[in-house]
Amino acid sequence: MGNAFDELMSVRGQGTPAEAIEISGRDPILSTRFKLGETGAAVMAAIGVAVNDLWEMRTGKRQDLSVKASHAAAALRSYNYMRVEGDEDQRGFAAQLGRQRISTPHPTRDGRFFLPHMRLPHLAERILRVLDCEFELESVRSALMKWDALDLENAIAEARACGAMVRSADEWLAHPHGQALAAKPVVE
Repeated sequence: MGNAFDELMSVRGQGTPAEAIEISGRDPILSTRFKLGETGAAVMAAIGVAVNDLWEMRTGKRQDLSVKASHAAAALRSYNYMRVEGDEDQRGFAAQLGRQRISTPHPTRDGRFFLPHMRLPHLAERILRVLDCEFELESVRSALMKWDALDLENAIAEARACGAMVRSADEWLAHPHGQALAAKPVVE
């Protein structure tokens, strides 16, 4: 079935599921060195197993599962296919290649990195207001270099937008959100 699915089942802690599980298709599906299709399919299959666990508690029955890696890869890019009725601009905005390049980590004034979430128009607009720049890669990069990463993270949160300073594992575990999540099981 694959290493990713097996790891997810070990987190479940209940052994191998009884139902038939088929994960079909192989990477590369998307233009990346990462196995996004196969890994996404493993996650979707694991979600299916979790749903089956609940279904079995309710009915005593389980269902067979099948997931295609190509469908999982498409789900990871669903924002590219989103359209809000009456807002034809939104689809064009989401499809811009620049949007993908902007929504990656960029350096800040203090030598840290910041990841702005520009994938949704309303979030991008709020971030652009905070940064006081245009929706162009070089404009955003230049504006980010005027900020310290933590100050920007706080300003973005205050604007009800989405973005974060990149942290090491130790920094994340020291952060209040990291501590709160570390105290919870992987799957609740």
